[in-house]
Amino acid sequence: MNSGSAVITRRELKEILYICRQDVSVADTLGYDQADNTVYRSKINHALNEIAASLLPHLPAGLQCEVYVVDNIPAAATFNLSDGCQAVLIAYHFIRFLMGTVHMLTGGLLPKDDGSGYYVNWTVDDQERKYFGRLLGAYLEIGVPGLDVNEPSDLEEQTLVAALEFVIAHEIVHGLEEDTLVINDHLTGFQDYGRARAQEFRADRRALALVLSRRGEHNWPELAFLGAEICLLAFSWLEQFSLLRSQSLVHPHSDTRLLRVHLEEPAFWRAAGIHLDMSDLTAAMLRRAFRLQAAIEERPEELWSPINHLLGQCTSDGMSNSDMFLSVVSLWFAIAPTDLVAHSLGAIWGSAIRMRDEDSRIGQTDVRLLAQLALFDLLYERLVDGRVRAISVAYEMARVRDRVAAETTLSSL
Repeated sequence: MNSGSAVITRRELKEILYICRQDVSVADTLGYDQADNTVYRSKINHALNEIAASLLPHLPAGLQCEVYVVDNIPAAATFNLSDGCQAVLIAYHFIRFLMGTVHMLTGGLLPKDDGSGYYVNWTVDDQERKYFGRLLGAYLEIGVPGLDVNEPSDLEEQTLVAALEFVIAHEIVHGLEEDTLVINDHLTGFQDYGRARAQEFRADRRALALVLSRRGEHNWPELAFLGAEICLLAFSWLEQFSLLRSQSLVHPHSDTRLLRVHLEEPAFWRAAGIHLDMSDLTAAMLRRAFRLQAAIEERPEELWSPINHLLGQCTSDGMSNSDMFLSVVSLWFAIAPTDLVAHSLGAIWGSAIRMRDEDSRIGQTDVRLLAQLALFDLLYERLVDGRVRAISVAYEMARVRDRVAAETTLSSL
């Protein structure tokens, strides 16, 4: 994501960072006691700035770059500062989603006995399918991955670094090129969209060249491609599965960006002057990715829904455990994108109403379903009694609820 070519001051950057912080006002309305994760986030921020520093020797002399971990942006953004520095903003929860994606994909890549490359573990067992479903499902529904990663392998750890190198380098290139989304009056609408889309492809290519230059011939150069392609694949999955797809013509679909990067690998090797036997690492990763995707498509119920899981826990005996429900929902509003959580809650609320009405039509009563609806009613009442932001969230939930309750096909959602 490029923020535009306008140069901003340090004071304006401070205001942007404030806007991009996590909005906890809705969580406060529900009584959430804010947990402190600043130490962990500080470690991530430090690691990202070390990655950025490793790229600087391969950039124009004098360029400085600072990386900030923020919350309220989709993935990443960059700003040129008036003192000559670049500020790169990266979303905290996208980093965590990327960690899970790297863990899942590299876990199925096994080195060949003769050291000539990698082969794919084609078997996707129930545990791996559930891991993928939990990782992707939770991120799609509430914007927070449904798990954490422990004890990464060397390949996994190095691939994550390479993926983050690509993200940071991509944003640096936007700043260097002074890419902008400001309308070019000399072009027609679709011509201008073409210009803006070309910026993304150019940023991908130059970012890859930058990462490859940093790694050179002796620092696992294959990971420049593996990290970039896993990053683009992660974006692709979010675009493919989400019901909240962006209709922007500015950003090309990540599938297209991924395909270009993969097909252009040989050209990058030649341009960098790296004379190694071509590795099949990225091809193996993509085969693994498509196998995992097919596995979850065969069992779509494995795309985990944290909201439905919580509702099941809170109404297991036919009664409504309102304390548990409000506690967990307040946690989501404290750590996840507020608008996404509100939309997902409203959608499942509307689906529950539709199910209740269908039961009523055929003369049936589902006690647990009625208990779940009571939880939604209570949540709505608490939010409406709160501050302005909480009230607006309640109204958004109700708007989505009414729309979903009235619809019968996916194409209308």
